[in-house]
Amino acid sequence: MTEIEVKELRKLFKEYYPHEWMNKKQTIAYIGIANNTFDSKFSDLPFHDVNGTIRYSKSEIDAFMKQH
Repeated sequence: MTEIEVKELRKLFKEYYPHEWMNKKQTIAYIGIANNTFDSKFSDLPFHDVNGTIRYSKSEIDAFMKQH
């Protein structure tokens, strides 16, 4: 996948998931990986427990991806 294609996909995902806070399923789709890969390789991705509901911040995901 070219860098241009990746940028276009991210743009589409940002339009599809306009909210800052996402659940695990949305996060996996946003990153573009499988559930098992997420569980095994992204355990250090920051998350927030909101009254027992896990949420991931889109801006924190973007920062995490840039660092790794």
